[in-house]
Amino acid sequence: MAKVSVIVPNYNHQAFLEKRIASILEQSYQDFELILLDDCSSDNSTEILSKYANHPKVTQLEVNASNSGSTFLQWQKGVNYAQGEYIWLAESDDFADPTFLANLVESLALNPKAIMAYSQSYEVDVQDNIIGSYYRHTEDLDANLWADNFCYAGDEFVLRFLSQRNCIPNVSAILFRREAFSLLDENVCSCRYLGDWLFYIKLLQAKDIAFVAQPLNYFRTHINTTRSGKSIDDWRITKNEFAKVYLAVYQHFALPKRQYEQLTNSTATMVDNIIAIIPTLNAICRKGQTTEIAIYASGALGVFALKMINESFAKHKLVVHCFIDKKAEEKQYLIEGTPVLSLQQFIDDNINIPIFIASISYYQDILLQLVKKNQQHLVISPYQGYP
Repeated sequence: MAKVSVIVPNYNHQAFLEKRIASILEQSYQDFELILLDDCSSDNSTEILSKYANHPKVTQLEVNASNSGSTFLQWQKGVNYAQGEYIWLAESDDFADPTFLANLVESLALNPKAIMAYSQSYEVDVQDNIIGSYYRHTEDLDANLWADNFCYAGDEFVLRFLSQRNCIPNVSAILFRREAFSLLDENVCSCRYLGDWLFYIKLLQAKDIAFVAQPLNYFRTHINTTRSGKSIDDWRITKNEFAKVYLAVYQHFALPKRQYEQLTNSTATMVDNIIAIIPTLNAICRKGQTTEIAIYASGALGVFALKMINESFAKHKLVVHCFIDKKAEEKQYLIEGTPVLSLQQFIDDNINIPIFIASISYYQDILLQLVKKNQQHLVISPYQGYP
């Protein structure tokens, strides 16, 4: 019986499948089985997968007759077929360094209390070009932690980091112990977007998490493609799933009730704000007024707005140029790889792009400051229509 079960759950990733599977078969650590799943793809994925049907590493190849509607249900199906002690959910559009399994198996062996071990990741575009390291998404949480290997108590990791945002690159970067999947329940599988985040939180109630600082996973980002992005209904679903995540932290960890209520309420407000400005941003993009925008907010609010723009406006090639934060120091710093500027820096640099006001508490404040400085910018907020 193989030590590791590698599960590839595919849906419409024909362009990336062969590279993904090759990066698995070429692992230096070879004690694994390969399980290939397809969720009723409409492209030529099944033709590509069929080439591997008789490969000695492939123990299961299954194509759904209809789409399951859930990535997490596909995870569950793969785990049901798996025989290994460890599970690697290798998403079908990513790829891995040849030493990925060797390093992650070693990490779990060295850290017996860890339920999961994950590696640093490179972000790559659809042409396989490296566009950054995932380190830039976590350095604002702790500038030093992710610079080296670590094993961290799960409850502390959740309260310090995972309660704020999902700081794990993606599931392809993780090697799990098989017993982790006893917690892959209906609450997780019913999610459309945030099931992975909820799953990690559930896993770390009584177990540790290990990390390998070497970038061994290549996480594919699809920003600036022709994908339609999240709709208003999608964001409403996301709002409900955020509530699930924060409830799990509150119920199973020592999160104060006041902090739980603040997280839940502020996130609900953020999503409502996002929904409110989608028509305005669509109108601006259609008119070709800009390909860049500034977000007046940083922290959790700004990061959420950044993700919204990335996920909902990729088809318009709209990108976030910077955050504006009135508390920003003169020295520039980054959040999620995006510069954070003071309003004075923004004005001094003569950056003439629209400003999205992410919170009503900032709205009158920034308008007053812009008037004082004799600046005219297109200011977008959930609290006014398209100008």
